[in-house]
Order: sequence, then structure tokens, then C-alpha cells
Amino acid sequence: MYLADGWREYELLDAGGGMKLERWGDVTLLRPDPQAVWPIRTREADAVYHRSARGGGHWEFLRPLPPVPAGRTLVDGLGVGDVGSIVLRDRKHLAEDGLIVVVCTINSETGAIVSGPDVVSRGFVYVRESEQLIDEARKLVYDVLENCAGSNIHD
Repeated sequence: MYLADGWREYELLDAGGGMKLERWGDVTLLRPDPQAVWPIRTREADAVYHRSARGGGHWEFLRPLPPVPAGRTLVDGLGVGDVGSIVLRDRKHLAEDGLIVVVCTINSETGAIVSGPDVVSRGFVYVRESEQLIDEARKLVYDVLENCAGSNIHD
């Protein structure tokens, strides 16, 4: 996550003609706003965003913009949106041990496998380097579920 502390000041300077003129810190931007249907009074901006007919668009910079002060933000659970100690403990366990989840759809009447099993791994192994291990786990789960179905165990 990146935080741009120098851009806290925001002001809507003008709007109209399908555009809005905004000030972010020392930079003035002209951006599309389809709800601004009245005429705009001024168009003096440092940068203008031009929409593309195919979606998206591009910025036209009318002068060099100042650098944006930014840096990494580390989340330790002691700041905004603080989480409880149980959540932090769970995150620590996941970071140390990882997690494997098997997802499978089973017919509740027959016990037959409808889809899957799919093996999802987070923080345990790098899947692309451990495809054989994941395939073996998938086959083992499949065999166990087939055995349960053959034994009329459908829970």
C-alpha cells in the first residue's frame, strides 16, 4: 500500500461542460464528469484527462507536475481500523504455517462427486513449483471421497 501524504488538500474549483476542475495540493486537474452538464467557467489546469471512445483514456500534462511524496505503509494492527488480538494471532499462524483448503461439490443423496476436488494453498507451498504434490493431494481426496460414497457415507 502506498500513501501520498502531500495530496490531502482537495478543492473542487469549477464544474461544467461534462468536466470538473479540481485542485489536489498544488496541482489543478480537469477531469470528465458526465453529471456536470452546465457550462464551465474556466479550464485552466495543469493536466487534462481525455476519455477514449473505447473506454479508459489518457492524461495530457500541460506542465511538469511536482513529485508525489509516497512510501510504504506497514500495517501492524495498532493503527486505523485496528483489529483484535485474535485476528492478529490468526494472521501470524497463517504467515508461519500456511493453509490448504479443499473445495468439492458432493451430491448429498448419492455421495458422488459433482465437481472438484480443487486444492487451494496459501503460504504453504508455491503451487507452480509443487504441482505434483497438489495433484497427489487432489487424488488422495478424490479417492477418500469415492470410498465414502461407496460406503454410503454422504456427510
